[in-house]
Amino acid sequence: GGFLIILNAVVVIIAGFFFTWDVALTSLLSIYVTGKVIDAVHTKHRKVTLMIVTNEAEKMKKQLLSTVVRGITLLDGEGAYSSEKKRVLMTVVSREELASMKLTISEIDPNAFVNITETVEVL
Repeated sequence: GGFLIILNAVVVIIAGFFFTWDVALTSLLSIYVTGKVIDAVHTKHRKVTLMIVTNEAEKMKKQLLSTVVRGITLLDGEGAYSSEKKRVLMTVVSREELASMKLTISEIDPNAFVNITETVEVL
């Protein structure tokens, strides 16, 4: 969406020199709104993977399962520096669900380490 907005804006600005600026500015507004709508719709369906390293795994698991209907995989982890045993929760959520997940995680364990990555495909 962003690249198309810039490309179209350049074309419309050039057209503004040859036609009226009222039409050019209205076109720019329309292009901007269209680009934002496309980004919003496209982002809604994108998925992200969360890897949550925490000392509050059971509490975190229960709360996350009640927040969103998603599967969660539990893994055993160990700090490389501290050798401290930790649990790692892995789950895939939509971009739309990400904000509520982050809020829940920070409420349960403000010291949790969370890695969020773009997910290309889930089989």
